[in-house]
Amino acid sequence: MRIRTIAFLAVAVLLAFVGTAYAAPAAYPNREIRYIIPYQPGGLSDITSRKVADIINQKKLLPVQVVVVNIDGASGGTGMMEVRGAARDGYTLMHHHTSMISQKALGVRNWGFEAYEPVAMLFNVPAMVVVPANSKFKTFDALVQYARQNPGKLRWNISSVGGGVHLLSEVAMRQLDIDGKVRLVAYGSGGPSVTALLAGEDDVSCKNLPEAISYVKSGQFRILAIGTEKRLPDFPDVPTFKEIGIDTPLAVAYRMGVWAPKGTPPEILSQLRNVFEKVIKSPEFEAAAKELGIEPMFGDGEMLRQLFTEDAKVIEAVVKELNLKG
Repeated sequence: MRIRTIAFLAVAVLLAFVGTAYAAPAAYPNREIRYIIPYQPGGLSDITSRKVADIINQKKLLPVQVVVVNIDGASGGTGMMEVRGAARDGYTLMHHHTSMISQKALGVRNWGFEAYEPVAMLFNVPAMVVVPANSKFKTFDALVQYARQNPGKLRWNISSVGGGVHLLSEVAMRQLDIDGKVRLVAYGSGGPSVTALLAGEDDVSCKNLPEAISYVKSGQFRILAIGTEKRLPDFPDVPTFKEIGIDTPLAVAYRMGVWAPKGTPPEILSQLRNVFEKVIKSPEFEAAAKELGIEPMFGDGEMLRQLFTEDAKVIEAVVKELNLKG
């Protein structure tokens, strides 16, 4: 009996020691999550990511804070590499869009969205062509005529090489017969390109709606054309791209999604997907989307992967047709 008692006590002590030495792993998440934006503040990704993070934090959809981090450089490449090389533990995510496709198609880098785990599809973003409010160009046709008659003088501003608005700009210039007659200026990010247009350094810019819509509403920019299917109710006099002769196969300027490092566990991806679904379907985001001019379109990671795969075929075909890769 005594031997059994001693043996029992020995086992109990051993189990207690093992339990102390090998505590169960902490539940995910238990520290802040970095939400990487591979661009400077002020652009599409920055504006929309902060709205998403604010909703998560204010509604306490996660037990930890989601912190937006801007890592600029190499037309988004520096931030993308940061996420690509991060630990596969769910504590580093990326808010990024269709530029991953167009940059690879144009040869800016030789890898794209396939290097990441897709978490969730968030929304679509249309584009528009804007000029400073005091611009001499009152219509898009007037701008095109000037470009044709004054080769090399019109400065056409875009955020970065390889982005969605870059590709749309190239398509527009080719179809309107002004390619080679316009000085295309890229700034690497949306914020600086807005600043340059505000300062009058450039004549015109192709922008996504969230980057420039507030400047339009404040009277600093004027829209010459918009990439929506129909004219916007708030701007009934602004023609669509199709109405001014731009027939592009690109359905939208950008699709925005959330991405994680390749190999992130499925259970973490699932948990994050559910959080982002609550964000996109919230009244707060619905109101923000209306204000920014974006189209909420929630989908899971597989939907995001499929949409990007389909878009890649279209974009690669456009790049090949226009002979833009190089």
